[in-house]
Amino acid sequence: KTPEVDKKALQDEVDKENTTKDTDKYKNADQDKKDAYDKALEDAKKVLEDPNASQEDVNKAKDALKAAEEALNGEKTPEVDKKALQ
Repeated sequence: KTPEVDKKALQDEVDKENTTKDTDKYKNADQDKKDAYDKALEDAKKVLEDPNASQEDVNKAKDALKAAEEALNGEKTPEVDKKALQ
């Protein structure tokens, strides 16, 4: 019997997608870093849907997604001071 594969940690990372994509860190990141995150996310979703994925596949996908998220380098958008315009 195949050992039970724990996908919860990977699912948790995938669930952060919307939160991550709402951050300046993502929105203002270099395009290649956004692409890398999007690809890691896509790969992670495939692993989640794969009934034959091994624990190693799951762990790799989770680590890749976390690394891609940490690599996002968008700077915080400065608040615009509108007082100067009034």
